[in-house]
Amino acid sequence: MSVMESHLRLISNIVLYLFIYLLGQFLSILFITIPSIFYYAHLNIELKEVLIRIDKNILITVSVGAMISLIIYTFILRKNKNNLWKRCNFSNITMKSIIFIGIISICYSVISTCFVGFSYKFFSVYNAIVSSPIYSESILSLISGIIFIPIFEEILFRGIIFNELRDNLSLISSILIQGIIFAVMHGNIIQVIYTFPLAIMLALVYVWTDSIWASILLHVFFNFTGMVITPNIVSLNILTIALIPSIILLIIVFKDFKKIII
Repeated sequence: MSVMESHLRLISNIVLYLFIYLLGQFLSILFITIPSIFYYAHLNIELKEVLIRIDKNILITVSVGAMISLIIYTFILRKNKNNLWKRCNFSNITMKSIIFIGIISICYSVISTCFVGFSYKFFSVYNAIVSSPIYSESILSLISGIIFIPIFEEILFRGIIFNELRDNLSLISSILIQGIIFAVMHGNIIQVIYTFPLAIMLALVYVWTDSIWASILLHVFFNFTGMVITPNIVSLNILTIALIPSIILLIIVFKDFKKIII
């Protein structure tokens, strides 16, 4: 197979994986969201209230779509004589790795929260988004956003797409491209900006530990901080004080990762 053919096959595979992801979300909306609208309409609930209730359960809907996609990925890889568990490499990680991951998560959560906070002035639309009922206190929604969605996204973006890229491209190119794909799939401009560096870090810890559990753990920690911890910090000034130390500490931690990409 020529280089051109291998690259075309790489692109087609990635497009297929992303299409399956979107298909899962579409089916989830089709079988959960739309019936919910008719159900609430039957109860004579106002449209505004219906939309609020649907928004509160959006993370659950996304999780169901992710589960559908995950089943399809499993069958596709099995058809190609590949095992999803082995492909992603669910090997154990050390306590040292867990500590490093915790430090990275806390530091970048501070940085991204400050960035989002300062961006409110310039992106009023995003302010409305993060203030919406999607960030509900529903236990099931929190479990979906903190645990299930990060697990699925790591399997898809690091375990499947990133490994597909690594099989065909250099490590640096693979890290950058998967970062771009991950960021773009998050949709709005603010999330694109801060999820790109997050994706780079997720890929690095994955390569560093040679285990998908590492990137899953970092992603879970990051989402937990963003959904549970920082929303309860009233003053942005408190986080701003920790901004510079967080940046410095993050740089120190990632100095150990330099050997990965050389």
